[in-house]
Amino acid sequence: NRMQFAALLAEQLPLAKHRPPAATYLAWVDTRGMGLGDEPVHAFRRVGVELRDGNDPGPPGAGHARANLATSLPILEQTVAAMATVRPLG
Repeated sequence: NRMQFAALLAEQLPLAKHRPPAATYLAWVDTRGMGLGDEPVHAFRRVGVELRDGNDPGPPGAGHARANLATSLPILEQTVAAMATVRPLG
């Protein structure tokens, strides 16, 4: 799932930055290039995707969101497809 999630993001959200984690089920997604502000989880929530706020661990997480990869591939595909419909705030 880590590698598939990375491939889906690269294909559908090219402005998001992501490096597949080595050994965890959480993916950090850097959305700063997408114009979603410091709390991108709000933008993703508007399209039905619930992610964890990158700010939870502290200010360095601003502009990031965390996705749980411990799910099925079809759900990951649906999630990324919905994420790709997000538009910049403003």
